[in-house]
Amino acid sequence: MKLYSLDVKNVDYRDTEKNPFLGTINIEPDLYELFQLNNKWYVLGTVNVDKKYGGAHEIQNLNLEATETEYENYITCPICGYVDMDSFEADDEDTEYQCGRCGAILEVSRNVEVTYSAAVKELPTILQNEGEKI
Repeated sequence: MKLYSLDVKNVDYRDTEKNPFLGTINIEPDLYELFQLNNKWYVLGTVNVDKKYGGAHEIQNLNLEATETEYENYITCPICGYVDMDSFEADDEDTEYQCGRCGAILEVSRNVEVTYSAAVKELPTILQNEGEKI
């Protein structure tokens, strides 16, 4: 399978072969399956129907020993570092999440911070003795 990069500024998803050529592999990975090419880790982002070529993302900080990330603004995969910018769309009821890059199954929890704001609606009643000014 011929591989082309999906990590370029003006990536072409419709015609992957217009992207920079990465090399050729003799395996046929599916989406979310990690593989190595030239001592770098990759995962397929696109693949054509007959699996003759595909587009791949380089996983620059693969850490198979990582176990968690905490208190991030978005769901962040501890394995590959992928940040899901659409985390707000995750269902509150779901605790299981598949990483959109490496395919790892993560257990997620939403941390909610409660804050309050107040605005004056009506001033308090003020009583005063005769002759005193406020």
